[in-house]
Amino acid sequence: MIEIDGSSGEGGGQIIRTAVALSAITGKPCMIEKIRAGRPNPGLQAQHLTAVKAVAKICGAETDAGIGSTSLMFKPGTIRGGQHEIDIGTAGAVSLVLQSVILPSLHAEHPTSITIKGGTHVRWSPSMDYMQNIFCYYMKKLGLGADISIEQHGFYPRGGGVIKAKIIPGNPKPLDMTERGDLIAYEATSIASADLQKSQVAERQLKRVEKIFPLSRRNIAYFQTASPGSAVHVSAVTWTQGRASTVTCQTRFCLFWHLQKMTAG
Repeated sequence: MIEIDGSSGEGGGQIIRTAVALSAITGKPCMIEKIRAGRPNPGLQAQHLTAVKAVAKICGAETDAGIGSTSLMFKPGTIRGGQHEIDIGTAGAVSLVLQSVILPSLHAEHPTSITIKGGTHVRWSPSMDYMQNIFCYYMKKLGLGADISIEQHGFYPRGGGVIKAKIIPGNPKPLDMTERGDLIAYEATSIASADLQKSQVAERQLKRVEKIFPLSRRNIAYFQTASPGSAVHVSAVTWTQGRASTVTCQTRFCLFWHLQKMTAG
């Protein structure tokens, strides 16, 4: 069994998510100790526990993980894929749970369809706009099938967001990103909860972005959500021409995303 010190490095949830994903892929059990030992609230929180249980579901793993656990054992089985529903139960980031299950799902016997409930746009985690516009973009460039749809947006503190993802098993093809290429565009998406529409929060956010970046594409949207909130995602698009004049490549980078808790009125 592989033993992992969960307090090493930045000592956060990424060690847990990566460890259980690689355990599922390799079939090697692991034991993680000192989980988030240096944090104000050590041990597994809801989002971390959900990620562990999500990976356990798709590979039939045995685990003793629980809320507040400072150590866990993960003994994987066979990665089978199939349909799964995961509810974080809080506004924990659905993107981080999804991050845990995508790699193992690429090694599954069958495609994986997963529904995750929680926070779609929350602090300290990739927003679902990032996952759709950047992450999935590069998955496709690697020749891998990963499609994500946002069924319901969810902000802190209530969450209530819902996403659906479908991952097709496959092997990645080489991807050359040694040259960034020429900058050709900036694109931005500004969203907010419907109770902030009267105050034009999404429009005001975009105006601030346009003071910095000359946008060629912009999107503004409001959604009914359980908690008020807003988010901005900005991407840079570059273009690289290969040695042969007919070989071109479009590249996307996330410049920043900004999320904030808002109060209506």
